[in-house]
Amino acid sequence: THLDGSYQKPGQNIIHSSTYVTDLSEIEKTLKMLKKHTFLTCDVETYGLSIDKSRIATIAFAWNQHEGVTINVNHMISRSAEEKLHIADLMHNFFKVFKGNLKYHNASFDIRCIIYDFFMFGDSTNFVAMVDALDIMFRDIDDTKLITYLATNNTAENKLSLKENAIEFAGNYAQEDIHDIKLIQNVDLMNYNLVDCLSTWYVYNKYHQKMVDEFQLEFYSNIFLPSLKNITQMELTGMPMDMTTIRSVQSD
Repeated sequence: THLDGSYQKPGQNIIHSSTYVTDLSEIEKTLKMLKKHTFLTCDVETYGLSIDKSRIATIAFAWNQHEGVTINVNHMISRSAEEKLHIADLMHNFFKVFKGNLKYHNASFDIRCIIYDFFMFGDSTNFVAMVDALDIMFRDIDDTKLITYLATNNTAENKLSLKENAIEFAGNYAQEDIHDIKLIQNVDLMNYNLVDCLSTWYVYNKYHQKMVDEFQLEFYSNIFLPSLKNITQMELTGMPMDMTTIRSVQSD
């Protein structure tokens, strides 16, 4: 392509249609529109990785590898407690009602954050809501990280990160401040979030058939995917403790 003059830098013009939504009424309209799709990729951007800090700032969805939307949940915007609860209720209802397939890259992290924010409402002891949410969120999903592992597994180390496996499509779009998203402006973070969703589609299209051709579909469907539900529950629950003994020791 260099020789014939047609070279195009990876990541150029991959977004054909994008919508960045912040207003409450627009969020509601967007979620209604998304319910019409049969397949979506989903990705969240959070303020941290640990369970107590991984509150959702933005969430993105894409219906193919060139079109999607990002919703500003709570990034660099002043919302009242009522508005935050209203958004959580809207997102809760969307995931509860949506009957299509949702694709993630590293699903246990995204789904853990979604359950904690939109089903448990940040209450780590709300186990009833957690159990209900696990059934809802794992109803019909794909995980491109697992697909990549099964399609590329070998005796050498296989790279599983989204950006490394989509670099020929999206280029190097990493944000230097991604470990502290409070330093990233709204439009930049929402664009970054959307590109993650587009890249998830790309990696799915790149590796799913290869996984099938390698006779790994049975392992994926019957072992790998079902394990994510248990892993996510463990991450949300933490290590079981005898609280009576803990309080007794603490008082001593």
